[in-house]
Amino acid sequence: MLDISAPVSIFPRKSDYPGYVEKKDGGYILFIDPTILKKDELTDFVVNLFIHELWHVRQMEDGRLSSNSAQTVAVWEGVHFAMTVMKHEQRPWEIEAYRMEDVYFRQVKEQMTGNNYPG
Repeated sequence: MLDISAPVSIFPRKSDYPGYVEKKDGGYILFIDPTILKKDELTDFVVNLFIHELWHVRQMEDGRLSSNSAQTVAVWEGVHFAMTVMKHEQRPWEIEAYRMEDVYFRQVKEQMTGNNYPG
């Protein structure tokens, strides 16, 4: 659905965010809050979280988003951003990923349930 060709692995997170993604060895690692993984529930929040983080994978696959190894600088469409300068929700790649949650939510829920999602 999101046209991601590289392998994506899921591991417990190592930051304060519910989830984030890193490029590693030709693939991607999605780090997710361990309490979310332990609950093993696909709530609407979790579905949106996965859409959001997988959209970051798509942004990286497209070459529009990258970061340094310390995750202190992001490069979005050729422009360098210090991660400490902008609030998380003001970063342009985050704004796009939040928008994609709305775009793909219904499709993902329908695929998960095998029928039309009324929500």
